[in-house]
Amino acid sequence: MNGLTERLAKFVVEHDASLITAVAREHSTKILLDTLGNILSGPGTDTASALKKFLRLSPTPYSKEACALAYATLGAATDFDDVLSVMPAHPSAIVWGALAACAQAHKISGVQAIEAHILGLEVGAWIGRRIGLDHYNQGFHSTSSLGIFCGVAALGRALRLDEQTVRKAFGIGASMASGLNRNFGTMTKPLHSGLAARNAVAAIDLACCGFTAAQDVFETRAGFFAAFGTQASDNTNTPIAFGKPWVVVEPGVSLRKFACYNANQRPMQGVLNLLAKLKGDTSQIKHLECRMPPGAMQGAIYPKPETGLQAKFSLQYVLAAGLVDGRYSLWTFSDEAVRRPAIQEALKRVVAAEHAHCSGGEPDFESKTPGTRGFVEVEMQYWDGRQETSTIAVSPGHPSIGLSWEDLEEKFMDCAAFGGLSKARSCTLFLLARKLSSLSDVSELFTDSNLWMSAA
Repeated sequence: MNGLTERLAKFVVEHDASLITAVAREHSTKILLDTLGNILSGPGTDTASALKKFLRLSPTPYSKEACALAYATLGAATDFDDVLSVMPAHPSAIVWGALAACAQAHKISGVQAIEAHILGLEVGAWIGRRIGLDHYNQGFHSTSSLGIFCGVAALGRALRLDEQTVRKAFGIGASMASGLNRNFGTMTKPLHSGLAARNAVAAIDLACCGFTAAQDVFETRAGFFAAFGTQASDNTNTPIAFGKPWVVVEPGVSLRKFACYNANQRPMQGVLNLLAKLKGDTSQIKHLECRMPPGAMQGAIYPKPETGLQAKFSLQYVLAAGLVDGRYSLWTFSDEAVRRPAIQEALKRVVAAEHAHCSGGEPDFESKTPGTRGFVEVEMQYWDGRQETSTIAVSPGHPSIGLSWEDLEEKFMDCAAFGGLSKARSCTLFLLARKLSSLSDVSELFTDSNLWMSAA
């Protein structure tokens, strides 16, 4: 039998595109459109300011690697990008960043981008399932440590490389894999996506230039699974059923409703559910309690955040912000919003903790990610003694309930405005991205990001 690395490379290079279903293509189009909106939102963040200073240090800020780093970092800067829970990761900013950067030198059509995205996520999902959730639990940020392989696979497909080159690029990429969860709540968290995209471009280019690498890097002793995996990891040479179904369809990819840590999405929806009954009158609320399933707060590491970036990883903050504002927006996660005296007062009225009963008795509970396991309860206590509870099992934006084209347009326009784009230009880009399959060159979607990078 062929080795795992060889089989992954053969899939990337040889898979018949006619087998990719229309449903998978539509899902991919939605995800890539959403990701483009996130990239356009990036310039509105503090991360972008630091990134631009870094890019100015480079004598060639428009190199493929620099562009990939910039696109993917911007795409993750607001923490509004997609969630592929089976990795678990946010891979599409990496794929889009790498493809857009290489489209400068190699014309890539919308159809090619869609097919590359679908196959890239398929490879990442396979590796994520096989390496297991403990890879993430022991501290690796899978978006970066596994996402690089999504980028390599997508580029290998879009650039029509041969199987040998893709295998070498996997080998090179395995030595570039990186990313630690401890950097959540800092600018380095979105940088993980940028590094993965940049490294995917570099791995492909190095392989094309003749660099050699292990061609059995996933299955061999001292290879990727051996170094990054756990006792539960499985790199045995068992059958791989790619595309049955396509991962972008089942289990699907979540498109976040709120610009923060995925495990905070359900509590925030619970707050909104209860506030809807009050018609926005938050003055009636005396106390707010959130009960989370065991392990669901592992990434919520800032109970008293001091910055907007830390607030994205604070369950207590998002509850308090709901009490104060009655809604959530991109501004919710600004430094200005976090440092308001009203927030400090509201934090005294919220309690968040993990509760065993919120596991829901799921037999596969331990294998699920923090944002998908069990259920969440949000309870409001009112000054008049009443209590109400909202129970949320599924995150808003989860593929089972999905975002409509109308939802996506609203989010896209908000993101683009946050990044400083005019409404007219935002509308033009939304319509272009919605018809992605008809584009002959995806580069026209990224001219605004290029202008941002070149601006003094």
